[in-house]
Amino acid sequence: MSSNFKKYVNSYKFETVLPGTGEKVEYRPVTTGQLKKILIHETSQDPDIMEKSLDEIMNECVLSPENFDAEKLYLQDRFYLLLEIRKATKGSKYSFQTQCVSCGSQTQQNISLGELPVVRLEHKKEEKAKPKKLPRVREVKETEEVVDHPKQEDNWNVIKLDEKISVRLSFVTREMQRQATDIIMARKEWTDTQKAIELSTLLFAMAIDEVITPDGVDKDLSLEDKQYLIDNISQDTLEKISEWYEKNDFGVKFKFKVKCIHCGKEEDKDIPLENFFF
Repeated sequence: MSSNFKKYVNSYKFETVLPGTGEKVEYRPVTTGQLKKILIHETSQDPDIMEKSLDEIMNECVLSPENFDAEKLYLQDRFYLLLEIRKATKGSKYSFQTQCVSCGSQTQQNISLGELPVVRLEHKKEEKAKPKKLPRVREVKETEEVVDHPKQEDNWNVIKLDEKISVRLSFVTREMQRQATDIIMARKEWTDTQKAIELSTLLFAMAIDEVITPDGVDKDLSLEDKQYLIDNISQDTLEKISEWYEKNDFGVKFKFKVKCIHCGKEEDKDIPLENFFF
């Protein structure tokens, strides 16, 4: 006798649109078997082991587009999709503990993940015989209220570092993050502070698509060449790149305001990810 029930197991499908690329993604909830993979690595000392496990689970959950690869996602899109998969798996309610920085007391918090604000990055539409539209970033909440922030430049991802050098940037992908982490973790002699600093600058280097000078445009640069550029500019110049990423940030705003019920201290906190799927 055939096992007809299997075609009905985990048959629910959901879809969403990624805030960065605008790509539509269809997915299923996480299964009990997949959750076991997360539990296996829960106590691992390697910070990237859990991330690789989540990549694998996302690849298994996504039904379309075909040949989906979590590593190709922008980090903001990856986190947004992970959040959507969690909502499909366990619902929007999320409970966790917070500790007051002032009095040290702990409080149980309950939030709705579906009510977190999302910033979507709108891309230029290339249309013939029409003026180019400048890209916009819009802030979207579940109520679909939209706040548009028009950008000023046509080459919106070109940053002028000085009078002779500009760079064209991309957003950091999960693949870039993994590669950078692998490079950094191989340096056993470095302190945690050194690793954090090097990881930041290495990601900046990886995100450089082009270097533009009076001599032309340098494309397909090696990572060594990109690192050379980052390591040989001033801190003030590097801040221009940091500011561009801050200005063009998108995705889920994973923060909330909390007021301590014991001492009245108010603060903005990042929502913790511990036990996110449990």
